[in-house]
Amino acid sequence: MTPVRDGQSRPARAFIDILPNDDARAAFRAWCAARVGAGLPKLRDFAPFNLPRRLVPWSLLYHLRADGELVYGLAGEEMIYMFHGNPKGRRILDYAAPQERAARVALLMQVIRAGLPVWFVGALLFEDKAHVPIGRLCMPVATGEGDGILLLYVALGPAPLPRLEPRMRTSFDERDVFWCTQADIDALT
Repeated sequence: MTPVRDGQSRPARAFIDILPNDDARAAFRAWCAARVGAGLPKLRDFAPFNLPRRLVPWSLLYHLRADGELVYGLAGEEMIYMFHGNPKGRRILDYAAPQERAARVALLMQVIRAGLPVWFVGALLFEDKAHVPIGRLCMPVATGEGDGILLLYVALGPAPLPRLEPRMRTSFDERDVFWCTQADIDALT
């Protein structure tokens, strides 16, 4: 059994096994291959060229500024469309409710500190649609400007139709967070 934050446990599974499809697993393997020792892999050593093409348009880079604020960096084409423009330089998750944003930012900061990927599930609410379940693969990276996170949105089930108009409201539940361990990485390398 693997402990989770709320004290409950769930059956132990390798991190790669909880990733829902070949694209997510390939992205995780690319991150692992680019990692040297315990340090963060350099973004340029694996992204975007070693990532599955279907995930690149659904990618976001979060950059940790010197003042400790996480801001948007590079964004894939679908993410730029969702934001109605390139969000580069804006605080991440400004559109989320304060408690939701605080929980997600705390998780992302912990990912950077730990230097290990995280997978979590949430939903995006699209105009005139129901919540679309979306998984997020968060992989800490070293950028040319410091530390950050490469976040890949992975559709669960059928991919959302292109050009859906999101309301940018998300849901998040810490019980759906799966942390990668060093043993998970060692098993792949």
